[in-house]
Amino acid sequence: MHKDISLLEFVTFFLRHLKTLSIHFVIAVVAAVAISLVLPKTFESALVFLPPGSGESGLSALIGGKFDLDILGGSKLSKRQYMTILNSRELREDLIRKFDLVNVYELAKSPCPMDMALRRLKRQVSILDEVEGGLGISDIVSVELRVRDKSPKRASEMANYLFRSMEAKSMDLSKIEYERMLGFLRAQGQECDTTLAIARRQLKEFQIANKIYDVSSQVSMAMEAVGRTQAELLTLQKQQAFLGRHSTRESGELREIDERIEILKAKGSELENKMTVDVIPGLKLSLTLAGNYVDLLKEVETYVQVRAVLRQQEEMAKIRSSVNYSPVALVDAARPAEWKLKPRRSFVVIGVVSFYFCVLVSFLFARERYLHLKQTAPDKLAAIRRALRPSRSV
Repeated sequence: MHKDISLLEFVTFFLRHLKTLSIHFVIAVVAAVAISLVLPKTFESALVFLPPGSGESGLSALIGGKFDLDILGGSKLSKRQYMTILNSRELREDLIRKFDLVNVYELAKSPCPMDMALRRLKRQVSILDEVEGGLGISDIVSVELRVRDKSPKRASEMANYLFRSMEAKSMDLSKIEYERMLGFLRAQGQECDTTLAIARRQLKEFQIANKIYDVSSQVSMAMEAVGRTQAELLTLQKQQAFLGRHSTRESGELREIDERIEILKAKGSELENKMTVDVIPGLKLSLTLAGNYVDLLKEVETYVQVRAVLRQQEEMAKIRSSVNYSPVALVDAARPAEWKLKPRRSFVVIGVVSFYFCVLVSFLFARERYLHLKQTAPDKLAAIRRALRPSRSV
């Protein structure tokens, strides 16, 4: 019949084995302390830096009212891309070779020492980012690089070396990007020069063909000539009206005025409607030519301004590709840790003692139950043995 174990039985069990448990407790504590002293120590060094954000583009600068067209922009790497560089295989393999981590981690005899060292290093290096923001918008404020190793000095040196490698790699990537941009700007500049030369040639041919050298002066001269002709015509018409009231139509002076009026009318009509090319073109023709001239001149000036911007950006790209400068700001460099990260001796002692006591109590309790069954219920014990005995094939 099944019998539940009561609390009293547990108490009496511990009282019966109090001496044994006390002796083993002392042994377990001594062994746990020895184990905690033998376990290898691990130290951690931390480094903090501020990654730059992507620079403001020329379009955003124009929208913001700065009007300084900068198609190069600022940093070509985002904040998270700096973290990607830190996690790159190239930098970590270089770190492994620099500090001979294959031998430090005792992986020289493994079939794939570099891959095994990379896996081990992945557990030893942590990259944490501090983020602030709200309403679905967040931004990385700073990045903390942590490196753990048995040697506190090597841990700090590894963190600083990895940071410097990231700086160098980011500068190389930026230099490559600016060199590509420089090539693009040079190609665009050559294309702009070709288009500008065509526009200037078309303007020159238009000026020669239509004798348009100074549009404003030529239009002013045409307007002045038309104005003088109209003024003279108006004066003669007034004289004609006066003489018509006081002289006969056969008067020689009146006939002379009539002839001059006809000549001025013809001249005025010619000045307004003349379509032939001349230094002083007709008024209507001058207005048409002026519009065409302005269009051609505007195209020339447009490409002149575009070329000036491209030349400015080309010079900026040259400067940025040649400057050995990292936009990353180092806040705290890594230094050797004075306190170990692990093992925590108290945790080791408590864990070892607890495990040992669990095994010991289980063993003592199982032995008592076995002896009790052997004395009181041998048939039940035999049945348990048969159930636990492996079956034999016939």
